[in-house]
Amino acid sequence: PPRKGDHPQAEPAIVAQRLCDLLLSFPAAAACGVQWQVLARKYEERYSTRLDLEQLGHSSPLAAASALLWEVVRVVDATD
Repeated sequence: PPRKGDHPQAEPAIVAQRLCDLLLSFPAAAACGVQWQVLARKYEERYSTRLDLEQLGHSSPLAAASALLWEVVRVVDATD
């Protein structure tokens, strides 16, 4: 269920662009990577909406990261 103050879920292309922009805002992202949990939390903080993977058509964080960030992400540890 939506939390108080949540905005509606954006279209997948917009979510993908937002996630990409957020990912690139982490200074160590290229060298050390960013955990999905951290990226999702920052997304929710910045855009005041829950990152609803199911609504975006993804069954897991790994599926979402692979589909939404395919141009800029290389999955290193699928357990996160």
